[in-house]
Amino acid sequence: MNSAIARAIVFSTFLVVANWLSPLHAETRVPTYVPPDICDLTVTADRETSDVAIAWSGGTAPFIVVRSETQDLRLSNRLEVVGWDLRSTSFVDRRAHRADRRFYYQVYDRNSQPEIFDFSPDGGLPGAEIRVRGVGFRSDCAKITVQAGGREVPTKLDCGFLGFTFKVPIDSMTGSLIVATPAGVALAGDVGEETQPTCKGVPRKPRSW
Repeated sequence: MNSAIARAIVFSTFLVVANWLSPLHAETRVPTYVPPDICDLTVTADRETSDVAIAWSGGTAPFIVVRSETQDLRLSNRLEVVGWDLRSTSFVDRRAHRADRRFYYQVYDRNSQPEIFDFSPDGGLPGAEIRVRGVGFRSDCAKITVQAGGREVPTKLDCGFLGFTFKVPIDSMTGSLIVATPAGVALAGDVGEETQPTCKGVPRKPRSW
């Protein structure tokens, strides 16, 4: 395997990122509208019915509810969307409560920025398929823009809110993995709290009952 291509998806310098992102934000330097945050996320379990009720305030419909067996969604092996295209600020996960397990819930909306959890494999020859896992992606592959190793990726497959697959471009070089949707931009390896959903600037963690 060509070692340069095998490292095609690694961190880039700030200059590379800034150069690629600047056209995306050229018209939004002075925002005229700030979308309302999703706040007051609560999760309540009914032990008699085993239903779990999730409620929140704010945000912009449609909403998406994600469920995980771990509070850190990046570490989840069973991350799944349980509520899709919701128009109200509440959702019931039927018969999800059991004494021997615990679920954590997070809520997103149409303005939620994408976040990259991981990708595998971590490199490959041109044409190799790379699976990206995270949240905030789009089911329409045409609405996901990907730059891998300094080159825009033309081929994206199996796109959904929790991930997508892309093929390594023929002319890809060592560089970063950057993903953009209509709601924002994500850089692989950016794991700071500033990448997490927030409520009035405070990180909004997944919640359980």
